[in-house]
Amino acid sequence: MTTQTTLNSQPKLQGVLNKYRSVLTSTDQYGLPSYGLLSLIAEKTPMFIYDHPSLTAECSTAFACQAGIFLHADTFINLLAADAEAKNLGTKSDGVIFMLTHELDHICRDHFTRCNQFDPQISNIAQDIRINMDKVRDLNLEPGTYLRDVLGGWGLKAEEIQKFGHFPEELICSMLTEEANQQNAKKQQQGQQQGQQQGQQQGQQQGQQQGQQQGQQQGQQQGQQQGQQQGQQQGQQQGQQQGQQQGQQQGQQQGQQQGQQQGQQQGQQQGQQQGQQHVNNPKIPNLEQYGKLGEIVRSPNTDLNHTMQLEDFIDKLKENGLDNVLDKLGISKDATQAQVQEIKDRFQDQVQESFQRINDIRRSNPFSDKMAGQHIEEAVGYALGELKKPKMKIESVIRDIIVGEGEEWQMDADMPTDLFFQDPASMGVEYAVYEESMQPREVETLPTIVIVDTSGSLYSDKDTMVEFFSIAAGMVDEDDTAKVWVYAADTAVRGKPFLLTKDTLDDCVNNLDVCGNGGTEFTGPINTAITHCIEHSNGLKPGGIIYLTDLEAAAPLERNLHDELPPLVFVCREHDFNPAFQKKVSNFAEVHALNSTKELDLQDLYEANQDKKAELNLAF
Repeated sequence: MTTQTTLNSQPKLQGVLNKYRSVLTSTDQYGLPSYGLLSLIAEKTPMFIYDHPSLTAECSTAFACQAGIFLHADTFINLLAADAEAKNLGTKSDGVIFMLTHELDHICRDHFTRCNQFDPQISNIAQDIRINMDKVRDLNLEPGTYLRDVLGGWGLKAEEIQKFGHFPEELICSMLTEEANQQNAKKQQQGQQQGQQQGQQQGQQQGQQQGQQQGQQQGQQQGQQQGQQQGQQQGQQQGQQQGQQQGQQQGQQQGQQQGQQQGQQQGQQQGQQQGQQHVNNPKIPNLEQYGKLGEIVRSPNTDLNHTMQLEDFIDKLKENGLDNVLDKLGISKDATQAQVQEIKDRFQDQVQESFQRINDIRRSNPFSDKMAGQHIEEAVGYALGELKKPKMKIESVIRDIIVGEGEEWQMDADMPTDLFFQDPASMGVEYAVYEESMQPREVETLPTIVIVDTSGSLYSDKDTMVEFFSIAAGMVDEDDTAKVWVYAADTAVRGKPFLLTKDTLDDCVNNLDVCGNGGTEFTGPINTAITHCIEHSNGLKPGGIIYLTDLEAAAPLERNLHDELPPLVFVCREHDFNPAFQKKVSNFAEVHALNSTKELDLQDLYEANQDKKAELNLAF
């Protein structure tokens, strides 16, 4: 028998999963992430198909860890088949997307560290309830027959949504724990009662049997003694009667004791076999599966393990010679505890950055009210504990402007997925699985404008300049199609603009033209840069503007800026940050602070958003 040496023995399935990942990361007709925050998380989260026996033993459906999402091959095939069957019947089924967004949500809500004070089975059920409710009502996803009927998903019924509402996972855990404890207490009480009843019955039976035996023995003995005076026949009769009475009493007592013990054991066993009875708790949905919570606690089911700690995941791969998987994930098999923690922290940073990014989209996109996932974002904000005070790394701000969203995909009904070309019998289904395939849509990377305010103190701060342009140059090097035009400006653009590369990095830091009049004006340089960029980029409009400045000038008015104004970000040092400036440009631009730790306190952005409509009226 050959030992499996790969994570997945069916590589074609991985190709199909990759296309679904592209669906998750796509944008809709409004330019919004198709699945809100979860689309942004999907961009940064590796996804793998697995069927290796060691991981299958841990979970045979799907799980998430701080390294990615892992979907079992059999589950994936069954989801594809259920979705395809529903499509043939003209009904809605989003099983694959539902499962993937479910696991992404485990990551978003940090279910690796939350609810650990509860029983693991109860914890996972509560987390699933909270996640699945949001999938149905926030993303309008239909889990399909396989998730509903075969896997028996939690949180998919109207009564569950009514009972649990928008409770956080911790509160749902407490409610389910109380219910499970009551069920187990009731079952123990039932076992004791059954034991007493069975003990009485067995005691009577055993008493009669023991009484007859003891009566015969005592009757014989007494009969022999009394037989000398009254005759052997009368003695035996009396002896038997007395012996039977005494023996029956003793036998009943002994039998009752033994019967109670045996009956209690048997009653408990029978109670477990017969299943749980729902404790009539008005806080818990009156559904069959909730009547089995006590049993689930006593007999854990590995299929409920939808999260795995990174340390356990690494150890499991190492034990089974799957170091190649760790290599793909960029994880050393010899990683120290500190290095593992660094990976976890980086994973959490990505969630933080995506959370801030989706809030920026909601603030700046005029169609953001059409984007799904509001409750998911609120839940993630609760998990992060920073809904009112998010932080974001400056690298993400610069990346979003220079690199953009990357490749886009679209559904092609004329081209089936790879599964269509496989033998249906080999996948355990009766007919070919026809799914529309995802085909790439060419999206040309738009040029970026960087304007450096050379009139004040910022340009003389070489540490800040080196930090900023090193990050920007790194983004250009990462995407060889990216073009970044650099302009020096005070009241107007000065000198000759040039494209940023690693070779021109020193010029950006030390050799920009400085006029020296000390003045700053934003409107002229922005309009001039946009016009120049379009003329020298084959007519392509710029994808964004980054204005590096100390904010020592009046905020520009949107009505005076170029008609083709792209996303605009003012970047300053932390001590230069001006809430009043930020508030005045909040309708068309963002303001971020660049400091030594490269973290931004963006609370003012949220406060300014409340006055967005008022500012818009003032601008016009």
